[in-house]
Amino acid sequence: MTWDEVEELACLMLKRDYDSIVDEGNESYIEELFYEVYNVTLEEFESILKDLVKFTNPWKSYITGDVYQGFVVQENDKGLMRAIIKENIND
Repeated sequence: MTWDEVEELACLMLKRDYDSIVDEGNESYIEELFYEVYNVTLEEFESILKDLVKFTNPWKSYITGDVYQGFVVQENDKGLMRAIIKENIND
């Protein structure tokens, strides 16, 4: 799990556009708003995510055959999903 992934998931929860915030160099806004809304720092959120990821549904990559668990978001109206945070559970 990378810091960028934590920030992106936080932005999704806050209904904010991650790419716009990063392009403006305003990543500290994510931290401030997240704390304002949830009373949790992003560091604390990351720790929680590390424990929660094991409770997500596993899926298999058709390309690599590896099995992952993580947090996903729907990319389009055709059901394409994209992992924001994923952990390989084959290891």
